[in-house]
This record gives sequence, structure tokens and C-alpha cells, in this order.
Amino acid sequence: MANEIKRLYRGSDAHMAASSRVTRTLMLDDLPAFTAFDSTIDSAFATEWLAKIVAADSVVRDDVVIDEVVETTEYVSGAMKRAKRKYHQVKYFVQKAFPESVGIQGQFGLNDYMDVRRNTEEMVTFMTGMYDKCIQHKVILIAKGYSQARIDEILDIKQALIDTNNVQEATKKDRPKRTEDRIIILNDCYSVMALINAAAQLVYEDDYAKQNQFVYDPSPASGEDNGSDELTGTVNPSSTKTITMVDEDATLTLSNTGTIKLFFYLSASDDAIGEEVMLLAGETIVKTTSEMSPDGDGDHLVVKNTNPTETGNYSVVINL
Repeated sequence: MANEIKRLYRGSDAHMAASSRVTRTLMLDDLPAFTAFDSTIDSAFATEWLAKIVAADSVVRDDVVIDEVVETTEYVSGAMKRAKRKYHQVKYFVQKAFPESVGIQGQFGLNDYMDVRRNTEEMVTFMTGMYDKCIQHKVILIAKGYSQARIDEILDIKQALIDTNNVQEATKKDRPKRTEDRIIILNDCYSVMALINAAAQLVYEDDYAKQNQFVYDPSPASGEDNGSDELTGTVNPSSTKTITMVDEDATLTLSNTGTIKLFFYLSASDDAIGEEVMLLAGETIVKTTSEMSPDGDGDHLVVKNTNPTETGNYSVVINL
């Protein structure tokens, strides 16, 4: 089984990319010294590194992908509304045409509708059966005021359900891959910075001040949420995952960046134990460690996904 690709660094993505730019500038200021130490660190290396920084700056942000999932969900909802309206329309004329026959009414799905009205895939099957019965009894339905054109609309609505549901599911499944691709690009940029920082410790082995210039600090500069740390990731279906260890007296900004609900805990172990914080898709909440663990025993920030089929996505910002 393939392993989940994780960020190689702490701190926000934007901060990492900005730090990489600064480090590259510092390297260029003394490029001959770096080249003398490692002949591969030259102007071509600097150009390639810049390309990686630009790529890191330009990758599609995950919330854009979330918006795409929301958009496809809206399309599915629209198709479902059309299907529901069509059902009630057909129901009116079926009851008008066969007022005394509960059996025939049942053949049109009047006794099944409540069970399928919330499920897109089941609604597709339902619309197929309803259309077939409308065709079978179209003479009497048309005589009672319905029309062939409105019967044919059932097939159009059914196809809209199929198409919008397919796009929605494809978008959901594509999101983890796009997130993974994004992390790969970001890690690629960070890896170069980490290499230069390591080289700098040897290039300037007798210059403590210069060595300190080539150290990655995951916390943004003063005045930009100093002391904060952002963690993003995924949690598999029907799984519990420890995100990180949390210090006392921290403030946690918990965000559900996916399309299914998630549960967060500040537990004393890797299990989902303690005060439960449920977040619906797209929801964000701010909690202190004392709120999530009143007894003070919790230091494992745990996320739980109870959905049996879909992967959850989260973002956590920790302010100390």
C-alpha cells in the first residue's frame, strides 16, 4: 500500500516559499563561496531553485479545489430538485388517472419515493422506472391532461442526475491527488532550501552570525502571527489519526477543509477520547487547549473520520 505523502516542513506554505526566496537571495550574495564548497551549487542551480519557488507560489490552493467540489454539489442538488418536481408532477396525473388503484400508483413509485429522494444513484433508478410506467400508460395520462413532451423530460432529468453525479464523484476523487501533487511541489522547494541551509553551516563554519542566516524558522516574522504553526492533512475513511502533540496553553484553529464531517479531540493517547469537537464540511472553530481538555491531560490532537468511504481533509493552526 502506498504511503501518504506528507509535508517535510512545519509552518504555512506561504511562509516556507517566502523563506526559500530569502535564503536564495542570501546564497546569491556569496555564490562563489557555495560553488567552491559544492561545485553543483552554481548559477544554473540558482535558476532551477527559482523555478521551484515560483512553482511553490503558483500551485493551486486547496480551498480552490474545495470550491470546485461545492460547485459540483450545487449542480447535483439542482438536478435532484428537478427530479423531485417531476415526481410530484407525475404523481398528480397518476392519482388523477388511477384514483382507485393503489397498486397501479405503486408501480409509478408513489410508495417508494420517500426512501430514494435523498440518494442520487437510487433516484436515477427510480426515474427510469417512472418513465417506463409513464410510457406504458401514456394514453390515459395524456387523456387526463399530461403530455408526451413532459413524459420525455423524465429522461432528460435522469441523464442530468447521472452526469452531475459523475462529475461530483470524479472531483471528490481527484482532490486527494491534486493535494498530493501540491505537496510534492512544495516539498521540492523546501528540500532545496534545506540543502543550502545545511551547506551554509559548513561554508560558514567559523561565522556563527552567517550560519544563523541560513536556518529555517517555521514561525512567521514578528507581527505576522508569531508563534503559529499550520498543519494540513488527510484522514482516511473510518479512521482515527493523531495530527500532532500540543503544548499547554495553546489556541487551536480547527478547520474542516473537506466535504464530510470530522471530529477533533485533545486526548491523552492516540485514541479519540475526551471532549469532542465536531466540524461540518467547510467549518472552522477556535478552541483553547483548556477547553478541549479541561483536566489538562490531553496533549494528542486527534482527528476522527467516521465516513466509511470518503477521505477527510483538515487544517490546524496552533498559536502558542
